Amino acid sequence: RSFTTSMLVTDWCSKASAKQRQGRAGRVQPGICCKLYSSRTLSTSMNDQAMPEIQRVPLEEICLSILASGISNNCFGFLQQAPQPPTEEIVNAALGMLAEVGAITMHNADTNSSSVMQTLTPLGRHLSKIPVDVSLGKMLIFGALFDQSREGRGCLDPILTIAASLSAKSPFVTNVDDAQLAAAAHKPFKHNSSDFITICNVYNLFRKASMPIGNGVGGDTSRSFSSVQGRRWAEKNYLNFAALMEITDSRNQFLDLLIQIGFVKRNSSTAMLLDSRSRNNQNNHHEQNRNTSTTTDKNNKILLHSPLSEKTAKVVSALICAGQYPKVAHVTKPIGGVPNLSYKKERVHFHSSSINHKNNKLESDWVVFHEKFATSKTYISTTSPVSPYSLLLFGGSVEVKHVDRKVNIDDWIYLNASGKTGALFRTLRDGVQRVLKEMTNDMIVDENSLGGRVVNGVVELLAYE
Repeated sequence: RSFTTSMLVTDWCSKASAKQRQGRAGRVQPGICCKLYSSRTLSTSMNDQAMPEIQRVPLEEICLSILASGISNNCFGFLQQAPQPPTEEIVNAALGMLAEVGAITMHNADTNSSSVMQTLTPLGRHLSKIPVDVSLGKMLIFGALFDQSREGRGCLDPILTIAASLSAKSPFVTNVDDAQLAAAAHKPFKHNSSDFITICNVYNLFRKASMPIGNGVGGDTSRSFSSVQGRRWAEKNYLNFAALMEITDSRNQFLDLLIQIGFVKRNSSTAMLLDSRSRNNQNNHHEQNRNTSTTTDKNNKILLHSPLSEKTAKVVSALICAGQYPKVAHVTKPIGGVPNLSYKKERVHFHSSSINHKNNKLESDWVVFHEKFATSKTYISTTSPVSPYSLLLFGGSVEVKHVDRKVNIDDWIYLNASGKTGALFRTLRDGVQRVLKEMTNDMIVDENSLGGRVVNGVVELLAYE
């Protein structure tokens, strides 16, 4: 549980840290150091040194780097050579996470850790090139893959925003004197059941408010982003301007990473996705077509940041599932009551910050979430309903039960589906893996190739579910 649920645990600092802080008293003149703990606490509860970082942080990125570099095909054995190696439990948790997201394949899994071999899957090879959290990296890669024929105007733009927001502070201001005014200001942004799409709505309107009509249309896009107007809009709507700018910077960095590894072509269409400060840098790499820098209608109104269409929102929700899986909760709906949630065999609850808190009209029996943490209860936050098609396409291993007319995903997700449907989705999953493998050498998928037809077919299937 400790590896899947975040908890704030109160603990004593180390003796070394206490000694270092003691040295701050008397640096420039005589001083007094007051220690708010007893000598007994010092001797019995405080460690000599802080726990090494390698023993307390997630190791997914380190394991990917080990396998991608070819140093070793056994991460546990290699990490045991460190001066202060991580425990077997921590390494196995990281490898289990990578296996669940489809980044590695485990060999000899029934033996002890020193004998288990790991190899990178095509997805794992791509993830090893992006220095971000594995779930965000997978979301970005799939966002770019399923946007190949749309040059950023389909699902890549919202996926960039969502990935950036999950790595930044929340833009919603909660500690305000008048919470009712803030709630009223936030209400127009809210999607009926998705916290992820809500963030997209907020950011799109912030970006539109920061881009005056007529500035950046057939003109210089590098000056089309007004931080002054954006700040005024954020303050008016009780939003954190610094958090929104942090999302802007992260979006630009993520897009640049996708361009660097070849998943996105550098052209005038992708230049439209860059915001404010990165556009000048983009000009140094590629000459922008000023007449097509922003999409407009006949009335010269900016359309680039319009709300997501229903079809695009469905595809985006599926890609969120691809990145966040296996963070999926099952919803049971008692008649006239609040839905009950469970993650595998653990009871969980919607956090009050989630838009689905007290939502009795969820359109799916499955909900994807970003965080799970424990206080008085175990809560999930940043949530969105996810369709069965999304789970069949982007979930774990699929077992088709022809007699029962059910599909079993990872031995804990059961969906009602015919054997023919399950076999069809298994074939589509294999097709997506082949496309990822082909992109190891040739990054851009030709729309008319077999891989391009697979990608477009999956997008159409998700959009019209």
